[in-house]
Amino acid sequence: MSANTLLVDPLAALFRPALSGLPPLVLDDAEIEVQLCVPLAVIVAVRRFTNNSDRLIEAVLTLPPIAPDEVLYRLLVRIGGVDYQGVPQSARRARREHDVAIANGQRAILYELLGGRIPLVSIAGIEPATQVEVVTWSVKPVTRLAGNTARLDIALGAGSDASAARLGHADAIVTTAERHAASLRVSAEALQVTISGQPYPDQILQINEAIGVECGTPIVLDIMALKGRSLDRSEWQVDKSGGWEVTSERSFETFRHPTNPGGRISSDRDDWIYGRVSTATGIVKVTAPLHDDGNWWGVAPVAQGMRAFAATGFVEAATPQTGADVLRAANVLTRKTSLVFIGPEGELPDEIPQLRKLALAAMDVSETSVPSLPQLEPVPEVWMEPPQEPDLPVKESPIMPGAGASRRDWLTWMEIPFLVALLVTAWWLNLPVTQSLAVFAVAILLVAMRFRPARGTVARRRSPLLVLLALPPVASFLGGPLPWQMATGDMARIADWMIPFQLGMSVSALLLPIALVIALPGARHFVLVLGLLAVVLTFLLAATSIITLSPGA
Repeated sequence: MSANTLLVDPLAALFRPALSGLPPLVLDDAEIEVQLCVPLAVIVAVRRFTNNSDRLIEAVLTLPPIAPDEVLYRLLVRIGGVDYQGVPQSARRARREHDVAIANGQRAILYELLGGRIPLVSIAGIEPATQVEVVTWSVKPVTRLAGNTARLDIALGAGSDASAARLGHADAIVTTAERHAASLRVSAEALQVTISGQPYPDQILQINEAIGVECGTPIVLDIMALKGRSLDRSEWQVDKSGGWEVTSERSFETFRHPTNPGGRISSDRDDWIYGRVSTATGIVKVTAPLHDDGNWWGVAPVAQGMRAFAATGFVEAATPQTGADVLRAANVLTRKTSLVFIGPEGELPDEIPQLRKLALAAMDVSETSVPSLPQLEPVPEVWMEPPQEPDLPVKESPIMPGAGASRRDWLTWMEIPFLVALLVTAWWLNLPVTQSLAVFAVAILLVAMRFRPARGTVARRRSPLLVLLALPPVASFLGGPLPWQMATGDMARIADWMIPFQLGMSVSALLLPIALVIALPGARHFVLVLGLLAVVLTFLLAATSIITLSPGA
């Protein structure tokens, strides 16, 4: 073992929230780039921070809740000048692989949605004195105002939010009064963009020129079309490689596809998808590319955002696709899909990283900081709706009532003491033991399946070792009075050895899960739940044997 290897408690990963009592990290600076493709806006956020400790750390950044209809679709983390791309996986599998990688000392990056609308970035494997850049991409519709104007709100800091308040300690949004440098750059064509609200004096922005902004104050961009242009339809580029098209509620459908044969533009390409999303200020329709030789980042940057937005309201594609396939191909982050990167084994020191929260600037929102929004004028429909749409993916609601509020789901763990209490109560009241044990065993197994190791992991390959958990209860039963009497018919003096034997099995049932937790570092929760089942069964069998053998029982 290397002299520099830090020895840690193998169970420390189970209690990592307790390690977060250290002061949070703060951002060095942040950059926001906005590309306006009205009625949508592509937003790229770059946040930088430094591991100023002397430990390998896992930095956890909880971002403010995303806006309604906002779509998150890309994550890039740059550590020491090396880029790591997050790729989509099912949320549960991504979480398991992330935890296994941390236990094995690998670099692990996870980008997920908590409760359906709160983004969380977890970056494990940041070495001391290393600067990290976290780059996120999202696309959202602008808010249409009266006339030919629109508005876009962007928050760099964090304020109070009811859904965020329900998060667990390790996942909660952390704020700081410290301010960091922040800048904003806007790119657009034939649009006038004004930054408004305090402390900005309604300043007209120069396109593609960065300005300094206040990271603790909401950024409000007012958008107006120039040169006789309209905000009702974005320019289409479907005839170009990686092209896209976006239309708003006030425009005519332009792209020709099977449900709209009368469209004005046609293409012989077979890689496009079509989506339609109903927003608070109207319907947004998107046509964008889907396939590009398996490299989702090879599509033009604007087309990436258009594809992600189309995937959430997917209606149809030129080639047969399922909703899940489209969301995965478009790299969209949802409650069911996370973006994850797992580094190779041996890349980092074999130690569990120290959990450190990353703080955002506290949002300072006054009554006069954000101007009020004028009401949108009602506009009649001007196109023919498709006769019927296939029921493929359904856009998820921005707020999912009852959704899990934390990646460490405390509700799962609350079920276990409740089940144990029910079993003990049944035993105490002399209810039928066999039926009570059967119900308890089935319920615990259902809980355990939530933590089953993913396929291909080290823990999954070693899972046959879990058969050892069955040894104490089986031995306790076979070494009990009933089987002994049936086998030998001699009950004389068996209490002298049988009571110590039953006590020994109870101790073994307690120690075996601890040993297996060390042997299966990526399945700790799974082992502990199954271990609890073995402990309870062994205890009840041993207690029954001891009471039967005790004088006067």
